[in-house]
Parts: sequence; C-alpha cells; structure tokens
Amino acid sequence: MTNEEIVFQVLKQLWDKVVAEDFVIDKSGVKLVELIAPSFTLDPNSKYLTFSGRSTPKKYVDIELTWYDSQSLSSDYIGQHAQIWRDIAGTDGSLNSNYGYLVYSKENFEQYNNTLQSLIKNPGSRQAIMIYNRPSMHYDSVENGKRDFVCTLAHQFFIRKNKLYSVVNMRSNDAIYGFFNDFAWFCTVQERLLQDLLSHYPDLEMGTITHIANSFHVYERHFPMLQKIIHDSPFNRSMNDRDIL
Repeated sequence: MTNEEIVFQVLKQLWDKVVAEDFVIDKSGVKLVELIAPSFTLDPNSKYLTFSGRSTPKKYVDIELTWYDSQSLSSDYIGQHAQIWRDIAGTDGSLNSNYGYLVYSKENFEQYNNTLQSLIKNPGSRQAIMIYNRPSMHYDSVENGKRDFVCTLAHQFFIRKNKLYSVVNMRSNDAIYGFFNDFAWFCTVQERLLQDLLSHYPDLEMGTITHIANSFHVYERHFPMLQKIIHDSPFNRSMNDRDIL
C-alpha cells in the first residue's frame, strides 16, 4: 500500500469518532477526536503526502528544515512563517522545539552522532536512539512564559537484514498540521543517516519508518479538512450521506 492509503486508514478512524461524536475536551474547552497510540508503518522514501483536503506543505517544510539545521532556539526566523511559533515562544523569544538543535547540537549531547556511532560500532545495536525529550521538560516548557513542551519523545534506528529501519514515538501529534510536517522531518533524518552509513555499509538500503503517536488527534476547527480528506479520497469505500457534517 502507498503511504497515503495507510495514513487514510488511520485518519478514517478519527473521522469515525467525529461522526460518533466521540470527543475529548482539551484544557481550553475545545473539542477534539483522538486515537491513543496508533502505530503505522510507512515508506520514508515518500515523505510528502497528498490528499484532496491536505497535503504536505513543501515550501513550509523547507523553511522548517532550514530553521532546524540552524539549531537556533530563537523564534525570530521561524516565527515569520508560522504564527504558532510566536504563540508558544517565551517572553524572550526562545523555543524548545527546534528538532535540529535536539538531535545535532553538542549542548543536547549530539543525539544524531551518538546514533550514527552506535550503528557503526554495532549494526545490530538497540542503542541507536535520538532522544528529543528530557525530564526537565515539565519546567523548561513554561520557562519565561513559554508554552512549548516538545512533542517528540524519541526516534530509534535499527539495521536489520541490510536495511535501515526506524521507529518514531511522539507524546502528542496533531494529525492534520503537525503530522504532515513532522513526518517529512523524520524521513529527512533517516535519509541523512543512511547516507552517512553507506561509507561503512555500502549495500545498506532504506527500510521503513514506524510512527507511533501516543495521542494522535484532530481539533474541531480542522474537522472540515478531515472530512474532505476522507470524502474525496479514492481509498474511501464507506462514506455515505449520514457522515457529512
């Protein structure tokens, strides 16, 4: 199956919750629908997703990648392109969720390099893990007025049967906005790691990426987008008039 068909199946479960009015109410009183820890395995070679109601915003993903690669914890650059970053930044303009900082920087213990070295030393390693979160996040997330509790927990990699596999675990993932951007980033990291490993394992090939979001959710304001994804999808086989908002 294509990535779109697999993701559609998960999004359809969320739409079924909308139809059933099976809502969760978040701290601000907003309705959302949620799946607890769905797991789905995708092809990292196809990091851009295309649906009628929502596709990967490639231009913005490139902007986000530029910011991640800068390893900057300032909202100055990324905040020019997406309001959400300004909303969650501290009074000093600082952020926690620059994923490039979290995996590449010496200040965060060189997670990417540690992963690379683990796999070079032992291709069967179970220690090739990039840890995004930290025990102090409960405090760091609100420091200086921030509202930025890092969403990703970890990204782990495996070499098995001459292929590079990975598993992403997130504590929270917005299925409409966050997932499309985050998936492209995680695939990019896996691409880069594969390239860095090829000098040691010339025949290594790309494996799969398994995405686990402990809370995979859609907010009420995005229900119409979710509806369009489901209604217009060529994979839809069961939608009928009662399912239309």
